Amino acid sequence: MSSQILNVPSGEQITANYAVHTGSGNTYNPPPSEKTSPVNVDTVETPSIASSAAKEATLMRARSRRFNVDEVLDRLVVKIIDSNTDEVIHQIPSEESLALSKKRIEINKLLFG
Repeated sequence: MSSQILNVPSGEQITANYAVHTGSGNTYNPPPSEKTSPVNVDTVETPSIASSAAKEATLMRARSRRFNVDEVLDRLVVKIIDSNTDEVIHQIPSEESLALSKKRIEINKLLFG
């Protein structure tokens, strides 16, 4: 059985597993032997995109952004910080990239004065 997302107005009834809109304006109408009892849309439990979006929003609220300028490179550094633990979750550019850029400047000074 495949799961499908259905847009059914609240309060209407659907036939479980068979309320399939084909996209061409047609609705699949199963033979009576395959029909099941109607299900009230308000009582059907489905995973909600809104609930996952709410969870993501909660996670995002627990994060803060810090903007700094690296003094050696004169370059903007953005850090995403977990507000609860003060841990750096993500940094742009990465520490490795900053270290390579600083090393490149150091080598250029040695080679070209």
